[in-house]
Amino acid sequence: MTRAIMHGCNGKMGQVIAGIIREDKDIEHVFEFGRPVCFFTQDASERLHYFNFTASVNYVDEDRMVVILPGASALMDIQMTAEDFTFAGI
Repeated sequence: MTRAIMHGCNGKMGQVIAGIIREDKDIEHVFEFGRPVCFFTQDASERLHYFNFTASVNYVDEDRMVVILPGASALMDIQMTAEDFTFAGI
């Protein structure tokens, strides 16, 4: 799991992309180009609640990465849930 700060925009060919900057630098990540990722939240009782979509890693550079989201609604779902969120490689 990685906590992150994200911003979203439209990329080339109308793709919805999210730029992610990793905050938890003590844990090594295994994200790489083309790998699927999922997004989720954690409630007060520490249960995980997964979003109903997956994204694909487009670019990774140390603690920054760009993921391609399946659409604008996925970006809005993430942004409406919390200012920061958690995600994991699949």
